[in-house]
Amino acid sequence: MNFNMPGEVILERDFQRAKRGLQDAINNSQDMDKLTGYPRALVDANPEIVKDSGLHGLLQTIEASKSDIPVFDVILPTEPHDSLLREISTWFRGQIHSAALIKLSVRSSIGGGVVVRSKNRIFDMSFKPKILAAKDKLPEVMRRV
Repeated sequence: MNFNMPGEVILERDFQRAKRGLQDAINNSQDMDKLTGYPRALVDANPEIVKDSGLHGLLQTIEASKSDIPVFDVILPTEPHDSLLREISTWFRGQIHSAALIKLSVRSSIGGGVVVRSKNRIFDMSFKPKILAAKDKLPEVMRRV
């Protein structure tokens, strides 16, 4: 059966928390109905796996699928609002991979825009390269301000 990534799980760290929550529930023989948060979202997004194999089967399916789940480093100049993060995740899941996860970093040094890194590519859509390319024009710009 295929693993389904729930929409609530956007960040890689949230996915790791969800897996730890499932493992804790298994280790403590916790009733599945008492799961909350990200572990509950994983269960709700994968009812067939849970029905057939329980929490242990879901965790095994996640472990077997994790090499197929792409993680994209997304670097932004400021901390994004939840709505922007959901929008970014929706785009990645709609255009790239249905289970894509984001590893978010904040670096004000990019000036604006975004930098996205995958396993083998970097997409620099930040303002920094444009600013550095035109740094000789900065004195003129400052005089006109």
